Amino acid sequence: MLEARAIYRAGNLVNAGDCDYNFAKELGLICPFCDEPVFLVKGAIKQRQKSGKYYYTESHFNHYPGGDIADNDCEKRSRSTEGQQWVENLRIDRRNKGLNCSIASFGI
Repeated sequence: MLEARAIYRAGNLVNAGDCDYNFAKELGLICPFCDEPVFLVKGAIKQRQKSGKYYYTESHFNHYPGGDIADNDCEKRSRSTEGQQWVENLRIDRRNKGLNCSIASFGI
């Protein structure tokens, strides 16, 4: 998954490419689909064992091993059209709640 929700930042979405390990640890990251905890995997250049060819893995979030949810279930969901729409709806919802809070705080 390329995005996770930050429970210590009002559930706002965080992009894996914009995160580092310390920042990710402070945010309390959860999967936007199943609400299970996730961790950051930074992008890296790796080498395939059999062919010896190099490839790049993009920064992303994974579920912790041993959880109830299989990581590929949420990964498949995040790549589907419905999953992308779900994430976009979360983003819109969080943005609207942020706007409502800021307007309410000024008494408007």
